[in-house]
Amino acid sequence: MLSQEQNITHKRAVRSALRALAEAPLTELADHAQAIYHPQAHWRGSHPWNEMQGPQAIVEQVWRPLRRAFPDLERRDLIVMGG
Repeated sequence: MLSQEQNITHKRAVRSALRALAEAPLTELADHAQAIYHPQAHWRGSHPWNEMQGPQAIVEQVWRPLRRAFPDLERRDLIVMGG
C-alpha cells in the first residue's frame, strides 16, 4: 500500500506528464509520450481511434491530430484520484 506522500507524488507526476502532452511543442510530443506511456501501452478508445499499440501510435493518431485541431488546447484536472 502506498503512503499518502507517495500517492500525492504519483498524482503530481501524472498531472505534470499529461500537462506536458497538452502544452509541449508538437516536435516534443513523442518524447513526452515516452515518459508517460509504457512502451507496450495498449490504447482502447472510442471510434475513430479504436485500438492502437505503443506510445508512437498514440502520439500520431491521438495527440498530434488533437493538438493540431486545437492549438490552444487547455487541460483541466478537476478530479485527480489515486491510491
